[in-house]
Amino acid sequence: MTKPLGIIELLTRIGEQHIRLQNLVESATNFTLKGKRGHQETAITFLTDQMDPSEIFRKNARNVGLVLWLPTELVEAAKAAHASEADVARTGEHLTYLSTACVHKLHARCRQACKFCGKPCACSCHAVVPATMVSEP
Repeated sequence: MTKPLGIIELLTRIGEQHIRLQNLVESATNFTLKGKRGHQETAITFLTDQMDPSEIFRKNARNVGLVLWLPTELVEAAKAAHASEADVARTGEHLTYLSTACVHKLHARCRQACKFCGKPCACSCHAVVPATMVSEP
């Protein structure tokens, strides 16, 4: 039996130069809770320029959109580590700060800035989704 194609192998075969990332929260126009208490789901409406409705109706979409859910704190830590490595390579010093409290999911205890250099914490927990984007049934 053939092993199914995993996400890492799929992305590797496609090639990084052909992959575009779109953060749903950043491109969302509306969030709506659906369902009953105990089993609610969130409907997210978002905008994209990666396809248009005619492609879907003609069944010839130029792109396939996949929803990939990743733990925010791990994405933020990976982005901070990548930025830090790039900073070190470019300048010889670390320029990105990620609070240890945020790394450990203790966001309420984050000081929001480095106590040594004042750089702001790069964690997305400090970004607020506007209340106007959230609606309930």
